Amino acid sequence: STALEGVSRMRIVKDYSGTVAYPADPCGSYDYGQAEDYLVNVTVEGGTGLVNDLCSGVPPEALAVGASLTFTGTTVGATEAGDFVPGSELEGAGPTVWHAFTTTECANVTISYCGTDPVFGSVWIFLSTECPAGTYTLATSYAFDCADGNVILNYDNLPAGTYYLPVQLEPESANGPYTIEVSAAACTPPEPYCTDLFSISQNMEPICSVLFAGIDNPSCATVNCGDILEDFTALPPAEVVAGNTYSLSVTGMSDGNFNNYVTAFFDWDQDSIFEASYQVGVITNSACETTVSGDIAVPSTALEGVSRMRIVKDYSGTVAYPADPCGSYDYGQAEDYLVNVQLPTGLNAVASANWSIYPNPGNGDIIISSGPVQGQVQVAVLDMTGRLVHAGTMNMMAKGHNTLRLAGQLAAGTYLLRLTGEAGRSEQRFMVR
Repeated sequence: STALEGVSRMRIVKDYSGTVAYPADPCGSYDYGQAEDYLVNVTVEGGTGLVNDLCSGVPPEALAVGASLTFTGTTVGATEAGDFVPGSELEGAGPTVWHAFTTTECANVTISYCGTDPVFGSVWIFLSTECPAGTYTLATSYAFDCADGNVILNYDNLPAGTYYLPVQLEPESANGPYTIEVSAAACTPPEPYCTDLFSISQNMEPICSVLFAGIDNPSCATVNCGDILEDFTALPPAEVVAGNTYSLSVTGMSDGNFNNYVTAFFDWDQDSIFEASYQVGVITNSACETTVSGDIAVPSTALEGVSRMRIVKDYSGTVAYPADPCGSYDYGQAEDYLVNVQLPTGLNAVASANWSIYPNPGNGDIIISSGPVQGQVQVAVLDMTGRLVHAGTMNMMAKGHNTLRLAGQLAAGTYLLRLTGEAGRSEQRFMVR
């Protein structure tokens, strides 16, 4: 009655003896005989005998990048009780046992049934972050590639989190003991500006021309005539000045009487992420003859130097401008260009500022080492879209130190600190982690 619930083992030993002498050592050495091993599933009254029949009874195990976990068990005796969320797509999927693992960073996870005997011909090809399981993540790929005919499943770019791993009971092809190895490898770093993620699922309906701040670029004008993401970064960049506004004009092909919406995305802080977007206009029933235009206000906080612009055009049956520069769209195209940002004439560049700030990066609290700056100074903090997030005044002494306390008030990112006094205006950028 004290036997533990779950799967255990039985060994039967037979041996010759000239006297009454039953084999006494399951690990011993004998003369004439044999031993055989079997699994034993122990149940208790009201139980299934499987400690992992319910996902709620499975403690997640830590899975680090570069490491692996081995899960063993059996599907014999599995039930469907408590496995799946009622009303979800998974409800009624079938009897299942569970394991769970937790990752702390993006990982490429491989799940291998190699070594399971007999071979499991039926397996679940999903993971769930819920218990009971309602939502799920499908395997990126899978194949019965083990030398013994078992399956290997791959989950690419799996975000950090806790995942419940289901093991299916199928009476004819997945009914018995199993061994599963779960391993994690580091995710492949994303391509700059997500050039590997942008996609068009149907037809490439082209952007026909772009006119912006010195860029005057016509391109192909028929359906599927070019790449879904055209790289025009080899052209001379658009030339803009921080704080100024420029007109962007685009023509495009809509392949009939349809609405195509155009959005321009910019990376003003040069971190390889498009953080700013501008709705340009809607192209309707056009074979490249209709021009839409919009104003592009360059933030005064834009970093000096060369950055990137992406123009995305996509069909929509409702008013829906493209909102994701890295997204998947149906009918449309994207084009990438370079943009060279210059500082306004008379504005002190970061390198020429005669005062300093530290720590940088920091938590938002910064100390201003004034250098020769003195007197009453207007203090402004702007985010990289040009939005004012803090304003105030300071009385500064030459070669003094003043503290600006903004910890907890600013989200992580890049900001511009602007000081304006009798000697003029100067700016420096700082980062909040």
